[in-house]
Amino acid sequence: SDILSFIDTNVYCNILYSYRIKAIGNEGLKLGSYSDTASLVMNGIALQHKVPVINATVKDNVSVHVSWARPSIAPYFVIGYIVYRSESNNNFIPISYVAADKFEYEDREADVKSKKYLYKIEVLNACPAKNELGNQGSSIFLETVQLNENSGQLKWNAYELWDSGVEHYKIQKLNKFNQWKTVKELPSNKRHTIINF
Repeated sequence: SDILSFIDTNVYCNILYSYRIKAIGNEGLKLGSYSDTASLVMNGIALQHKVPVINATVKDNVSVHVSWARPSIAPYFVIGYIVYRSESNNNFIPISYVAADKFEYEDREADVKSKKYLYKIEVLNACPAKNELGNQGSSIFLETVQLNENSGQLKWNAYELWDSGVEHYKIQKLNKFNQWKTVKELPSNKRHTIINF
């Protein structure tokens, strides 16, 4: 044959792969001839098998709902996900395992009334090495300060997730019909406002 090279498209793990060549003769010469063994370590999918958090949002004032994308590279190789949480953008601690066919998690242990949380996802696959954590997403923690009988101040942390950033923030108020209505919009660089009661 004239083909003297091969590209292995089934390399998944960051481990040592070994290859050899077997030459087969024509007319039924089945013994063949082998080359020596050549080995190399390839990156595999470890550097590419990470997923970003799509959304981290407070749900019903009791939990943080976290969702992420399915891996675009070798999604069939995923065996599950580990959800990590941090309060300080440093020490991310694993808090839950999620099955491979799920892309969301409800963090019911989050104290959403007193702090913000940051989340990252680790893709688990059959490779022995750990994968890198994906990009983080954060919840928004809203604080209120009573200024006087008729006004107060709202303050919140920046939403940390989207590459393009936040376009603007909407201030919403729960009305007497138990519906959220937007009462104010603020640019993304402003994270506090005065409200009048």
